[in-house]
Amino acid sequence: MRKLKLIEKSYELINETVIKMPELPEITVIAKQMNEEIKGKRILDVEAKQPKNLNLPVKKFDSIIKGKTVSNVSSQGKWILLCALDFYGIRVC
Repeated sequence: MRKLKLIEKSYELINETVIKMPELPEITVIAKQMNEEIKGKRILDVEAKQPKNLNLPVKKFDSIIKGKTVSNVSSQGKWILLCALDFYGIRVC
């Protein structure tokens, strides 16, 4: 019981200080809008807000993704997926 209460309190605190996690339909709409706005544009810079989600060092991710062209933005669950093409047409998702 005590763990559940601590989790609930920390969740409330996070929601007060950080933007709430959007619901699934909102994620779909955001991904669609992003696809319309940035598809075909080149990635000039990146910022890793949660580097633990990358599963590789930030510098390596930075070197892989910079200079790529966005080929598609979509959603899968509550994740927004950005796919990019390099100069050779290789797709990175």
